[in-house]
Amino acid sequence: MKESIIKYFKNGVLPFVLLSVVLFYLQDQWLIINTDDFAFSTISEFALDDDGNQIIIHDRPVTSFLDAVKSQAACYMKYNGRFVVHTITQWFCGTKTEGFFVIINSLVWAILFLSFSMLAFGKEKLSLANLVIAFSVLWLLMPNALRMFTGAVSSAVNYMWSGAANMVVLLLFNWLCRNKDKSIPLITTLLITLFSLLTGSMQESFSIGISAGLIVYAIIHYKKLPRAAFVLIAAYLIGTALCAFAPANFVRSDQLGHVIRWHVIADLLKIPVFSLTLILMVATSFIRPAIVLDIIKSNIVIVVSIVVNLLFAIFVAYTMAWQLTCISLFSAILLLQLYHRLISNKALKIGIACLAACCTMLVYVPMYGYRQDVWKAQHQMMDEALTSKTGLISLKQAFEIDKKYANSRLAPILWIYLRNQVTPLVSNDQYVLPSMLSKYLTHCSNPHLIQALLPDEAQVIADAFNSDEKFKLAGNEAVYFDAYTVIRNKDSNSCQLENHVPCQSWDYDGMSYQMFFGRIPTE
Repeated sequence: MKESIIKYFKNGVLPFVLLSVVLFYLQDQWLIINTDDFAFSTISEFALDDDGNQIIIHDRPVTSFLDAVKSQAACYMKYNGRFVVHTITQWFCGTKTEGFFVIINSLVWAILFLSFSMLAFGKEKLSLANLVIAFSVLWLLMPNALRMFTGAVSSAVNYMWSGAANMVVLLLFNWLCRNKDKSIPLITTLLITLFSLLTGSMQESFSIGISAGLIVYAIIHYKKLPRAAFVLIAAYLIGTALCAFAPANFVRSDQLGHVIRWHVIADLLKIPVFSLTLILMVATSFIRPAIVLDIIKSNIVIVVSIVVNLLFAIFVAYTMAWQLTCISLFSAILLLQLYHRLISNKALKIGIACLAACCTMLVYVPMYGYRQDVWKAQHQMMDEALTSKTGLISLKQAFEIDKKYANSRLAPILWIYLRNQVTPLVSNDQYVLPSMLSKYLTHCSNPHLIQALLPDEAQVIADAFNSDEKFKLAGNEAVYFDAYTVIRNKDSNSCQLENHVPCQSWDYDGMSYQMFFGRIPTE
């Protein structure tokens, strides 16, 4: 053990892992919290509305780990089956400081990065050049990498923590298979079993595919598989079942219905790491098919997991690109294995690693500045909300920060993969967001602290109605303001549009305003 540590320190592996943690921490210290984090800071409870429909309410703050457990026990029955990751998320969002989370998150990153590299290259093939390549692949080619790994608390726990835990499970499984003739201590087996059970229950977009991969592997290698490996598989399958077959998933399924989502394939092809892996694997199969066949045969669990998780996303449940995180991570492992097999020249590997490091830093530096600017804008908004007398909060500064990246020539890298979208603060979940943010800032003591979040100052929007750009829309005065349609009327009951749902509503200077996302055409 001591000799291995000395070896990895001398060849630069451990110093680079530490450097990667420092780089991660520097980004993550500018933690951008989102709507989910606001909601997770409160206890999820269920009640009946006036029509007898069951609704979720957030009236009390999370003040302890027990509160988080009680909240997710209710959610497990009626809202979401991710009991483990959401309990962790609620605990952090409700009771811990952002700084504390960033430290823990950076440690989880170290586990993800090291386990990912070991799965890609193997313990004996870890080198400084290979780690630099692995870091660049994770940082640049993963979908929404910044948002999932160093973004909001809820995103990081759901996807990075789940990714790290599942990578460790695969490493443990490989270790058990390699040591089939050795006696495993009972306490070690019990710890592995418990860890596998918890990991399987974390995230269905990981565990369903991995479960299928483990089953296929067990069938193929039934006679060679040690008993401890079967125990790991069984525990992981139980955890997966606890998450996938949670009562809440059937409740949501009945509410949302089922649609075959073939567009997931198009979404997946937009993810650089998957597209690159697919192209290179197909191309290599024509030139050196033995390499591709060997990679597939030695990665049965990963390959099956990619296929099954893709089918799961298409036919059962899919929301956004981050639901494809498991597929992306596993594609990255295959990509790095292919790279390692095709590139054997040491000098060439060092050259590629240097190029990758330069590309990563070209993105890392502006990303760091952007994160810092957005963090400052968000906290300025929160400070403004706590001292506001009108409850009308301007997001102008955040929009201005976002625009220079939206229009950047470095897009789509900076725009798609590195920016934390500010626009959803205005365009999504508007009936609950001002209330949820208010509860987050006041620990549920004042849910009406914020009336509306606006793209500019309320007076600036009001002044726009005095310009020549004003027009009539369904009997209301209307203007196009930025990417929105804003209408106003003296009577709040008349200030509405048929077949259109407002994303924000507020009163200002004796007039009622409603804002709609997009530019609604005139009649």
